[in-house]
Amino acid sequence: MKTMQAMKTMKGGIGVLALLLAASLLLLLLPGCQGPASPQADRSGTVSLTIGRLDMSRAIQPEIELSGFTGGFTAVFARAGHDSVTVNIPAGTTAAEVVLPQGEWDLTVNALIGTTVAATFTDTIDVEPGFNGVTATLSPIFTGGNGTFGWALTVPAGTTGNLEIRNVDGDGAIVLYPLVYTAAFDVSINPALWDANLPLPAGAYFARFVLDHGTYGRAILSSDLHVYQGMTSSIARAFTYAHFRLGLQDAVIESAAVTVTAPAFGATPDATATIVGAGVNIAGAVAWSPEHSTFRGGTEYTATVMLTAEIGHTFTGGLATATINGQPATVTNNTGLTATLAFEFPATEPDPVMAAWNFTGPTSFDDAIVGPYNTAIRASGGQAQGDALLQFLTQSGSDLTPRVLSWASGGVNVLPAGGVATDPASSGLNDLANNAWWQTVVSTAGRTDIAVEWRMRSTNTGPRDWRLQYRVGSGGTWRNVGGVINPLPSGNPLLSANDLNGRFLPTTAEDHERLYLRWLMASNASTSPTLNDGLVVAGGTHQINNLTIRSGADSAYFDNRDDQIGAISIEWTGFTNPQARGVTITGSAAAGAISINDPNNVIVAESIQWLDGNMQPLGSGGATLELDPAEFPPLLTVRVRTAGSIRTYSIVFDTATGAVFN
Repeated sequence: MKTMQAMKTMKGGIGVLALLLAASLLLLLLPGCQGPASPQADRSGTVSLTIGRLDMSRAIQPEIELSGFTGGFTAVFARAGHDSVTVNIPAGTTAAEVVLPQGEWDLTVNALIGTTVAATFTDTIDVEPGFNGVTATLSPIFTGGNGTFGWALTVPAGTTGNLEIRNVDGDGAIVLYPLVYTAAFDVSINPALWDANLPLPAGAYFARFVLDHGTYGRAILSSDLHVYQGMTSSIARAFTYAHFRLGLQDAVIESAAVTVTAPAFGATPDATATIVGAGVNIAGAVAWSPEHSTFRGGTEYTATVMLTAEIGHTFTGGLATATINGQPATVTNNTGLTATLAFEFPATEPDPVMAAWNFTGPTSFDDAIVGPYNTAIRASGGQAQGDALLQFLTQSGSDLTPRVLSWASGGVNVLPAGGVATDPASSGLNDLANNAWWQTVVSTAGRTDIAVEWRMRSTNTGPRDWRLQYRVGSGGTWRNVGGVINPLPSGNPLLSANDLNGRFLPTTAEDHERLYLRWLMASNASTSPTLNDGLVVAGGTHQINNLTIRSGADSAYFDNRDDQIGAISIEWTGFTNPQARGVTITGSAAAGAISINDPNNVIVAESIQWLDGNMQPLGSGGATLELDPAEFPPLLTVRVRTAGSIRTYSIVFDTATGAVFN
């Protein structure tokens, strides 16, 4: 019985022990229940950093020592998710240790001269538990910043010379520094550059000392020169008489033939050039003057090219023949190592467009507006781009007042009454008939067959009647060009809804240094006959845009502006040869007729317009107007308007010679 009881007790104890062991094992597996870490679980390592040497991938004289970094070194260890660790290594010391957690770290080492970073080292290191050795091989900074070129030369008494420095990584320009000797066996440079140190941008150069002695000849010291940020590259050399040789002279460059792309109207200036000549190269780009993004018409452009002499060559006493595009070039700034050639090309072909005002929005308008209160706007295109001005003038007695201009309704706008609070825009355009106009001045020298086109817009209380006029010079008489122009009343922007008006100027407007053009407000009538008794009110507005003055326009110029009016023709009967512009229609003033043919029925409106502005409608689809010779007006205009364009013809009648088709 006791034995059996003991066995039962033992079995129960074994069960409890098993449960305790299982519970202990479970606790060991749960996070945070593993117990204290063993020494082998420390996952940090010690990084031993050594500043090894300079990686002089570009040789320098002499080699820079690590002791030259007077500001010491900084080492920065960076890793995502960890604070960066910075170690400062003082000057004169080239090693340091730091403990970092295990893993990859980005290392940056900077070498300092004073406070200037002069050399760098970057790498990614893998920190393992225990000891980690890292050697930083520094690379001097070769691009960006400035360094110094220093030298010390000892030469025989009576020596003179120059220092050439050529930038071989950049534009190849040569700087010529004359050496000035203050005493025998002592060399210095111009006081502004003295202390035997010349600041230079970091980069690669070629240095050449050319030393001349009247008795012993010439000595030359040449060396590649590499300048690093914050560092001094130096040359020290002693010359004796034995270093000089008689007859050691640079070859004289006798000729240089440069070829550039000649300027042409509308082309983009080309800054490249080629050269033929022994020992000579081109430095930099071709410079064009005046400087324009594209070559303008009727303009003389000068090309300027800098030449450099190759090593062992000189321009001194040379360049007897120097040409650009085969033409003799002007030689200036001949330093021996560099020389400048220049040639002025003949004027480019004239721009057919003398001046144009074409604006697409407020930005282009703002770029061109000038003058006090914005009272003038520069031409946006053509030969006189940026020079010719368009103004709106009002006259009171002998006084002319330029009006304030703004951008509105798709065009250059004349501010109405109250448009701004200051003069000269304190009044509207009402009651200004024959005393208000748009005006510009252009040169028509050497120009023929001149055409003018423009768009106008007036609101229904703005001025209706406008007349194009010209005069020669400031003291000439204003003369009409065609009849009165009537811009249609429109609530739409100018660019999209109004006619493109066109006129040929008579031959008397050709070949003048200063030709004045104006668009005169010809009456006080508004575009609406029902508002304010058909008169302009103070708040009425008016705009102009798409104004172009051009030469070389043939008789079909305006006809071809819109394809849909190509089939329209106008026949003049009772006259001789009226088809050509500028041809006098000879013969007596016999009865005649004007016929408008519109086979495609594209005409929206057509009319005969008399000199006084009265309109006589003709009806769509073609019509004929009989002319009574007893009632010939001095000026007769036929105006045909389609849905997208306008075409105007006029006859100027002269009782003595007949009529001129204009």
